[in-house]
Amino acid sequence: MKNIVIFILIITCLISGTLKVTNAADQDGGPFYFWKGINRTNASTIKKSYQSNDAQQIIINLSKDCDLISPLRIGDRIAHSSQDWNFRSHIYPYFRAVNNDIYLLEYANPRNFAGNIFGMESLPEEWYLHDPVTDLRKETRLISAWTSPNPDINDYNEWVYDMGKPEFVNFFANRVVKAMQAGLDGLMIDNSGINRSVSKMKIWKTNEITIPTNPRTGRKYTRDEELAEKLNMAQKIRAAVNNFNNGKSLQGRPFLLTPNIGNQILDDEWAIVKTYGAAQSEGGAWFAPRNKVLTINEWLEHVTNVKQAMHLGVPWLYMGKQEEVPWPGKSRILFTYASALLAAGAEGDRFFMRYNHGLDWPGFRVDIGHAKGDFYKHPDTKNIYARKFGKALVLVNPSDASETVNIDFSYKRLVDASIGANFDWQGLSAVSSKSVQISAYSAEILALDNADTVKAPTTLSPPVGLKMVTD
Repeated sequence: MKNIVIFILIITCLISGTLKVTNAADQDGGPFYFWKGINRTNASTIKKSYQSNDAQQIIINLSKDCDLISPLRIGDRIAHSSQDWNFRSHIYPYFRAVNNDIYLLEYANPRNFAGNIFGMESLPEEWYLHDPVTDLRKETRLISAWTSPNPDINDYNEWVYDMGKPEFVNFFANRVVKAMQAGLDGLMIDNSGINRSVSKMKIWKTNEITIPTNPRTGRKYTRDEELAEKLNMAQKIRAAVNNFNNGKSLQGRPFLLTPNIGNQILDDEWAIVKTYGAAQSEGGAWFAPRNKVLTINEWLEHVTNVKQAMHLGVPWLYMGKQEEVPWPGKSRILFTYASALLAAGAEGDRFFMRYNHGLDWPGFRVDIGHAKGDFYKHPDTKNIYARKFGKALVLVNPSDASETVNIDFSYKRLVDASIGANFDWQGLSAVSSKSVQISAYSAEILALDNADTVKAPTTLSPPVGLKMVTD
């Protein structure tokens, strides 16, 4: 009966337009916005019967908890051999009936075949990369380096597109406009970043790793050529978006383009970020990655990257993971959250947090207010970084040695004992005013009884040895 009542409420609001909503972030105490993607199982339920009770409950739960959904995954190619895409935009109003401010994004990928905003099988053969470059057959195509060839050439393979082909670039930019016309609020633009060296691919036929040949030069790609192609793609997409409805969605808001820039923004990647007007970080690779513990300087580069994006006023979509791999500190999720708070969380910052199944972690919802000033190295410590918030003090230790911080105010600690993929939020501690020992690779968030009792240094010094990218 409850589901039926909710469903009737949604239909009523769609007709009357009277449902009053606020952002999910505005309903909670944390300074971040929240986002999720729809998993394939739930997306299938919605596509199969979007008016069913099960589908409507999925839509309701996502929309009331999130400020942004990416990707929706509710579109499909119209036919296997078609370039047309069925966005299923008639379903969007059901999300907006629950949260009128929600942003709805789908997935786009100008680099390879992975799930896209157009049907892909009928694209011209010359729009793909090949080896040898002059042999334009499906059998000679390249695939992404991180995948293995599917021996069935007509089944799924991550075929690599030629991003330097003007016809493909224009085609892709036009498809972005079709997404705007369909009523989306934005697109995730995957594989938009550049590595320190030129990207490698695999030859489908032999499974060999290779640096692809540039069809324009007949020589192996250079990193500068790859960067130029990705920046050109960003510029063409941005121009196409700006030429449609002055860059706004059908909802009258700026159309959001979130480029996945990997696990760091290099100096020459900022042009891509600025062109798209947003950034999205690789899943699980920032602050506390699964495959390594960052050095202090590497960790500081991540914090400074996010800080620079906030300074530029561009939204940041962060995708964290509570990995199975053990974390050497007390709590990976608390360390990750506190690290992000050092860079984002001031009033006006648009930092969207996604933490796989841990988005429901209650620590995100504790009211700590907004950031007051920049982050700084805490006085009388070697490697403790701090930031004052309206209702909390955030402390992070990215080093391998424990340190003690003297505290002169009353506080309640955010206590978490999550290990691996198992979450163990334990709530707020009893009130204390004692000094705090911060273990290696750990963090503390001290929620205040009186926000005015936290005194940051008068002069906030940025970390030594790091440069900021400026306009």
